[in-house]
Amino acid sequence: IYMTALSNEGETFDVEKSPIITMYNEYFDGGMNGIVFQEMREARGLAYSSSASLNEPRRLEDPLYYRTFIATQNDKMIDALSAFDEIINNMPISQQAFDVTKKALIERLRSERITRSSVLSYYISQKDLGLSYDKRRQLYDAIQTITLDDVVEFQKSNITDRKSTTCILGRESDLDLKSLEKWGKIIRLTTEDIFSEFRNIFKQFRNDEIDSEMVLQDINMLIGANPQTTFVQKVNDSGILKCTHGEQCIFFYLCHQFVNWGTKKIEY
Repeated sequence: IYMTALSNEGETFDVEKSPIITMYNEYFDGGMNGIVFQEMREARGLAYSSSASLNEPRRLEDPLYYRTFIATQNDKMIDALSAFDEIINNMPISQQAFDVTKKALIERLRSERITRSSVLSYYISQKDLGLSYDKRRQLYDAIQTITLDDVVEFQKSNITDRKSTTCILGRESDLDLKSLEKWGKIIRLTTEDIFSEFRNIFKQFRNDEIDSEMVLQDINMLIGANPQTTFVQKVNDSGILKCTHGEQCIFFYLCHQFVNWGTKKIEY
C-alpha cells in the first residue's frame, strides 16, 4: 500500500530559514544515510521506500508543506505509521550521521553548476520567490555554522506535533480499519471523487487563461518528480496528458488536492 501524510500550516517562504530547512531535510531524509531510510528500512524493515521533508514553495504566494511517504506491506501498515510518527516527533540524534550529511551537502553546493538553458529557468525560479540573487550563495555560507543542536531545535519547534491529513491507497479488504480509526476519522473516496478532480485539471489545459506548462510543473512537483523523472507530460497542444507511474501519479496529486495545497491553511 501507499501512504502519504501532508501538513500545511500556512507557513510562508522565508529565505533566512532556507538553510536550516535544507539541513534538516538532508539530515532526516538525505538518501541512504538519512534517518528515515536507516530507521524505516534498514533498522526496522517496515517500508519498501519512505521519505519525509519540509518542502519550500516554488512561488512566494504559496505555503510550505510537510510531506511523508511510505510504501509498505498491508500487514505492516499500523507498525509503519507508528514508527514513522515516532521518528518524526522524536527525531533520532546522531552526530556522526550529521557530520557526514553536512560534509556531503557542502561538497555538493561547492561543485554544483547551473549551465546552458538551466540558467534562465533557475533565474526565473528565484524571481518567483522574490529573490534577485542566487540563494545557494547564502545557503552555502549559512550551512558552515549550522550544528546538530540547531537542527534538533528546529525539529522540535517546527516539526513535532504537526497536524496532518493521511492518504492511503490500497485494497480496503486488506486494511486494518479498526486500528486505523485510532489515528483519526476515515473518509473513503469514490471513483467520482477521484476522477472529477482530474477532469477539472484537463479543463485547465483547454483554457487559454491557464498557463498549462505551469500546471504541469505543479503536478510533477506535487507528486515528487525530480528533473530526471517526469510523471505527467503534455502530448500535444490539444491538452492530452500522458501519465506514467499511474497509481502514484493519481494518488499523490489527489492527496494534495484534498488538503487544499497552496490555497489556504488546513482546518482540522
